[in-house]
Amino acid sequence: MAGYSLSLIRQINDTPFTPFTRLAMKAIELDVSIVDIADHLEVSRTAVYAWFLGKYEPSHDKFNKLEKYLERM
Repeated sequence: MAGYSLSLIRQINDTPFTPFTRLAMKAIELDVSIVDIADHLEVSRTAVYAWFLGKYEPSHDKFNKLEKYLERM
């Protein structure tokens, strides 16, 4: 689970479903770490956590970039 805690997974599961929470679940399923995602998107890990938990939405560009990144996994 690439370092994903059960607590974080539960929090993501409890977050209202959005396209980005769908990508969060896909990242967990594919075992892609928050660090890898943050590095690939050139953002902080804090930003990725906030997106995964529905606190903020990424820009359209970042969303598309993550979607394409996960599709290649």
